[in-house]
Amino acid sequence: MISPDQDALFRAKHVGPHCGHCGAHFLKRRPSNRFCSKRCASLAQNAIRMASGEPSARYWSNVAKGGSSDCWNWLAGTCEGYGRIRFFGEALGSHVVAYRLAYGNVPEGKMVLHRCGNRLCCNPDHLYAGSHSQNTSDAVGHGTHVCNFGKGEDHISAQLTAEQIFEVRSAIARGETQRSIAARLGVVQQTISAINLGKTWGHVR
Repeated sequence: MISPDQDALFRAKHVGPHCGHCGAHFLKRRPSNRFCSKRCASLAQNAIRMASGEPSARYWSNVAKGGSSDCWNWLAGTCEGYGRIRFFGEALGSHVVAYRLAYGNVPEGKMVLHRCGNRLCCNPDHLYAGSHSQNTSDAVGHGTHVCNFGKGEDHISAQLTAEQIFEVRSAIARGETQRSIAARLGVVQQTISAINLGKTWGHVR
């Protein structure tokens, strides 16, 4: 068992006063360690780089700035209509970086949304932190919301194939019960009923 004196000596050598980034006490692996984790070390380094202004200047060089009420479009790489950039090792939307540079970190549980509906816009005045439901509402209002779940076998929740639909209809015509068909195909009876009534798979004839 370690004596109190030995424990005190160990802590004196290895337990740092505070992490240089988050301020927490930590067990030092080496006497020269200033941070409790690689993440804190990286965040501290990023903070120094941000303070230098270099990342911010490099970012804004890819934005077509205009007036305060104008959309400032992203000029570099895009993905699905949004600007994309690798910022401090993270692949982020260009509008997310614009928000961070202007307002700080995005609040937990929120996402960066466009007031203007322009996915390429990086004007901080056009951005705000909102919820997923607000994002959907905005997209509908801006006319950019796309809801395409597919049809038949391409539907995201499809359990059967077109071939099986023909089999279901033939089985019903032969007098087989819906419960029996459902058990054989691994679905619930209501699924077979909906097919029989034409509520689903009506395009397959």
